[in-house]
Amino acid sequence: MKCHFPSLKPGDTVALVCASSRCYSEQDPMATKTYLEAQGFRVIYREECYSYVPVVKKARIFLDYLLDDQIKMIWALRGGEGCADLLPILEAHKADIQTAKPTLLFGFSDFTAVLNYFMFRYDWPVVHGMVAVQFVRDFVDEQSNTLSLSVVRGETGYCIDDLRPLNQAGIAFQAIQAVCCGGNLALLNISIGDLWQFDPADKIVIIEDVGEMAYQLIRTLKYLQRIGFFKKAKAVIFGDFNGRLRGATAAEQEKESDDIKRYLGYFAESVNFPVLHTNKIGHGAINYPVIFNYPAVLSADGRLSFT
Repeated sequence: MKCHFPSLKPGDTVALVCASSRCYSEQDPMATKTYLEAQGFRVIYREECYSYVPVVKKARIFLDYLLDDQIKMIWALRGGEGCADLLPILEAHKADIQTAKPTLLFGFSDFTAVLNYFMFRYDWPVVHGMVAVQFVRDFVDEQSNTLSLSVVRGETGYCIDDLRPLNQAGIAFQAIQAVCCGGNLALLNISIGDLWQFDPADKIVIIEDVGEMAYQLIRTLKYLQRIGFFKKAKAVIFGDFNGRLRGATAAEQEKESDDIKRYLGYFAESVNFPVLHTNKIGHGAINYPVIFNYPAVLSADGRLSFT
């Protein structure tokens, strides 16, 4: 049975949040507000989007949005650092959140913590996808913009169609029907033992990251493998890791990219479930939305489809 997806209609209210780092000035939330209002939504934001506020106040703002029935969506304005700090405060209000109608949560990067917390704690469908400021900063391509807005409006019947197998198990397999989870690798790593630790069992795990040295990515994947993190996963899909490669020269950056690709291949060959790769998820110029905790089908012809 398809779970309910909390889509928006014209005139619905979208709250922009900076649950992680704030923007450098109010120009970014103002410009994003203008853009989304031109798409037919009512848009609000508060001072944490452009000014320093303590984490307790930041969590209170987030909670106010969650408990306001007029707010249909919370869209991360940007990433950065600090989302996980809100979760113990939100957890103290678990009883209130459990009675609230699911709000559409949309974002990625550091917002991984929030997405997985609400997916696993409250069974909400959430969307791993572009942060809202990317509409006005020209960070991603037009197709990513268009598809993101379509998903917000409830048009969930789409697919990511460039998946490339990285192991033999990813070449020939029966179509996998499961839900997706995952996100930024560094954030998945620090989730272990925390409130928002998630269980990859029987799920399609999406992994991407940005700005990390190749050895850091490799070390993290090795650790997660050692503790059996992926043991019961249905499949792993690696997204883009090349959005902002480390290195002072083009040659150094190319070496980093090659090292990452090589280890992703080693990882794939060491497991017995399908491992695939796409350039359409992550911090690069293409960032397609992935709906977590929502029916998806992964097929051997290189497609991840949502219904």
